[in-house]
Formats: sequence, structure tokens, C-alpha cells
Amino acid sequence: MKCIVMSTKEPTSTETLRVGAESRYDILLAVLPLPLILGLFIASAAQITLAIGAALGGVLSAVVLAYGLFIDTPTPTYWDISKTN
Repeated sequence: MKCIVMSTKEPTSTETLRVGAESRYDILLAVLPLPLILGLFIASAAQITLAIGAALGGVLSAVVLAYGLFIDTPTPTYWDISKTN
């Protein structure tokens, strides 16, 4: 019997979790709020309303999210549950 597993980052009994073993989706999640923060910073430095800066940063964050969801989509890996203990 097989089931779909979206993440393969779970350590097995012979493998330890490595620090620095981030996947591209971990990096994408870390980058996601940066355009919004950058938009707010630029809005305050350029003396425009923060709402405009937040809107522009939010649009860029939505582009990053759409890239992760629709262009570079997560591919499922198959895990055979009949071989587990």
C-alpha cells in the first residue's frame, strides 16, 4: 500500500537531522515576508503612505507565493507504508 508524502525531511533511525539541510521550500517560506517588509521600509524612506508600500510589497509577496505554488510546485514522493514498523 502506498501513500503520498509531501515531505521527505523526516529522519530515519540511521539518519540524524542535519542543520543547514534546508529545501528550496524552506528558503521560499523565509523569503516570503521580505518584499512586504521592504515595501514598508521604502514607503517610510520615500515619504509615501505606508498603505501604498504595504500594497506594493504584498503584491510582490503574492508573486513569490504564486511562484512556489504554481511554477516550482512541490512534487510528491511516494512512501510505502507496508514497510514501516
